[in-house]
Amino acid sequence: MTPAKTRFLYVLYIVGVAVFFIYWLFPDDAVRNYLSLRLKSFNPDLNLTLVQARPTFPPGLKLEKMRISVNNLPIVEMNEFKLKPAFSSLFSPGRTFLFQGDLYGGTIAGRLDWGTEVPHRTVALNSTLSGIQVGGSAGLERLTRRKISGVLGGSVYFEIKNGQTGAGSAGLNVTDCKIEIPPSVYGREHLSFKNISADIAAAGKNIRIKTCTLRGDQMDGKVEGSVELKTPVNKSVLNLSGAFRPHHQFLADLRKRLPIFFLSGQRDDNNEFPVQFSGTIDSPLFSLN
Repeated sequence: MTPAKTRFLYVLYIVGVAVFFIYWLFPDDAVRNYLSLRLKSFNPDLNLTLVQARPTFPPGLKLEKMRISVNNLPIVEMNEFKLKPAFSSLFSPGRTFLFQGDLYGGTIAGRLDWGTEVPHRTVALNSTLSGIQVGGSAGLERLTRRKISGVLGGSVYFEIKNGQTGAGSAGLNVTDCKIEIPPSVYGREHLSFKNISADIAAAGKNIRIKTCTLRGDQMDGKVEGSVELKTPVNKSVLNLSGAFRPHHQFLADLRKRLPIFFLSGQRDDNNEFPVQFSGTIDSPLFSLN
């Protein structure tokens, strides 16, 4: 065997042993505790649980069975979440991480920019959602106290500056959506919507729905307004207004089930009924005006 081949085998052996020990002796518990503490440093109400954390190649991290909760209410549950540094950020003051995860049958992917400059430190999240089955979220059902299904897609941007309350925006779209309603009142178990699209902005504890349009089997509609976040989240206050235009058969069914004065005389020239939503997320109230 030539000296060159011998040196190559020695290098290969050393690299192999190093990789073996990195994986075998990877500090799983320490990494999980560190990530949980970092998340709580942004918001004490956030909790992170993981079954396992493992290194990946190219260099990165894989988190298995990850759950993020707010006051014990699960908001994100992923079977697998992968995180790796962006090569370009290795030579800059800040850090950029690329991520991808399995979320309720769909995917979430994007980048996390972690600024290090003091005193203007910024953490920014930019993500894309696709194919997410809304009905798979137990947290959403607990939050709204009703079953909601559909396929969610869109984009979300969120940033936190200097550890202060965050701000962000989102453009979301839900297709083939079904929302559970009281059958004793409306004569059916759910409302069906072919498409729901929303443009949302958030700042601190205020979420503003700039526009939201609905196209459904029973009705079409539009909504705008705000949601003031409270603790717990299901007690967040609704302040929404808009209009809905029931399709002919659904309007006929409503007239049979609801008092005539409830619907008569309320329509505008476009056959739309103005509507307002108040109350809380778990106990919403609506009125026609």
